[in-house]
Amino acid sequence: MRKRNKILLQLAQEMQEALKDLQTINNRINSLADLEKDPLILRAARDAAFVAIQSAMDMGNRIIATEGYRKPETYRDIFSVLEEKGLLTPELSNKLKDLAGFRNALVHFYWKFQRERLLKFLKEDYVVLEKFLKNVLE
Repeated sequence: MRKRNKILLQLAQEMQEALKDLQTINNRINSLADLEKDPLILRAARDAAFVAIQSAMDMGNRIIATEGYRKPETYRDIFSVLEEKGLLTPELSNKLKDLAGFRNALVHFYWKFQRERLLKFLKEDYVVLEKFLKNVLE
């Protein structure tokens, strides 16, 4: 792992808890109808997705600051900086950039109109964050 520090480890723990919640939710739903029929599950999915993605961005920023890398210009750029420094593959970096965009939808309540995207995140995309976590904790 990069320079181990308390904040980075706390962010990693927060992400791990959110990923565990996402896995639990994922095991309970099979379709968009399943996701939409329980408002509590829908909000839990949204909130866990936000926490997991935000944690990745915060961890990336922490690594960048600790290592003295160039300052990212946008949230998406966090992952470009990490890619430039060899911490992420281009494929993983691009997927994380997409998730940074999805995080904006979650923050601004656009997720209400993108429930299919939330389902895709639950069924396919949250594993990208598991890969990120593994990469940065090595």
